Amino acid sequence: MSGYAGCAAISLPIMPERPAAATVETANPLSAPDRGATFFRTIPPAVWTVAAVMLALAVWAHWPTLMEMARKWRHDPQYSHGYLVPVFAVVLLWLRSSQAQTIRWGFDWRGVAFLSISFLLRYANLATWNVDWLDGVAFVIAVGGIVVLLGGPAAVNWAWPAVGFLLFMIPLPYRVERMLGGQLQGLATEASTFLLQLLGFPAAAEGKIIVLHDLRLGVAQACSGLSMLLIFVAIGVAFAAVTNRPRLDRTLLVLSAV
Repeated sequence: MSGYAGCAAISLPIMPERPAAATVETANPLSAPDRGATFFRTIPPAVWTVAAVMLALAVWAHWPTLMEMARKWRHDPQYSHGYLVPVFAVVLLWLRSSQAQTIRWGFDWRGVAFLSISFLLRYANLATWNVDWLDGVAFVIAVGGIVVLLGGPAAVNWAWPAVGFLLFMIPLPYRVERMLGGQLQGLATEASTFLLQLLGFPAAAEGKIIVLHDLRLGVAQACSGLSMLLIFVAIGVAFAAVTNRPRLDRTLLVLSAV
């Protein structure tokens, strides 16, 4: 014996380490109630109060024009979508509520410039032209001025699709409406005549009248397609505003409605 106490080496099987569970970060989109709570929570109550008061003043100042617009929405099928425009504008603000979290709310003097432009446009319109369309545009500019006044450029980046969408609630000027309606009416006459000829009927177009044997069929202005054109463009812009697609795709979406 050499006096050296040898230790028996016992080799234990090495168990393979279990890989750590991979942490997968998944997008957790906010549900509708959470998005609504975030929307109301990120905007201070003082901002809501001032915005409500200023918006009420703008509505009061433009009340006759807004009532005239509502009358057209009610009686003219071409603008029956007007009731839905303010509602969808609010929906746009709600859908983009995540962008409101980065806004530093506070007074921005640039909003005074927009409000001044709105006031001057309304005053000049009442003094000279007295066109409801210009007064409606002045109202939309006033709404945009309120947004700039309370939040600056960051608030504009959040709210501009909703403010711009309000333009669809304004009926077209009478001359523009007659011009577009007349051109579309003539196009509808030509297309209907061509379709009748394809079906074998001896049809001919005379202005906005289709002559079929002894019958003379007039194409009414309601059949011009102007109402459908306005609705399709509004829907195209609405989808382009809420969809998360490249700018080119959204532009093509709007142009496809024409």
